[in-house]
Amino acid sequence: MKGFETRTTRHGSEQHARDEQVAVEEPLEIRVDGATITVTMRTPGHDQELATGFLFSERVIEHRDDLRAVGHIDVAPERYHNVIEARLATGMADAVQRAHEASRNLYATSACGICGTASLERLRQISAPITKRLTIPDAVLFAMPDT
Repeated sequence: MKGFETRTTRHGSEQHARDEQVAVEEPLEIRVDGATITVTMRTPGHDQELATGFLFSERVIEHRDDLRAVGHIDVAPERYHNVIEARLATGMADAVQRAHEASRNLYATSACGICGTASLERLRQISAPITKRLTIPDAVLFAMPDT
């Protein structure tokens, strides 16, 4: 989602105003069966995929079939679709417990996912250890900004 912002630029003594597109960032609250798990910042769009990926990466769910439904809910007075709810499939009591364990008490961002993790121990539980060293040639890195 993009918004518009008016920017003023100067060229010598002349001043010009023009509208530019800027990315919009808004908070998204992710709930599991009615309980808030986290709030993260994101560019609106593909929220169902974001919430599903978050639940998968936090090991709340292991398969797509673990979810009965994922969708936006209207929360008065906002009604701007910044709350998404995941409903777990029947028999997912263990996943409800994992969802509560994954709950973040701190502000989480859409960055790497470490911010807001309850503890380093929790991070160790959900992250696989690095077993291979990755080497990227300098030429590939230097070419990335232009790509």
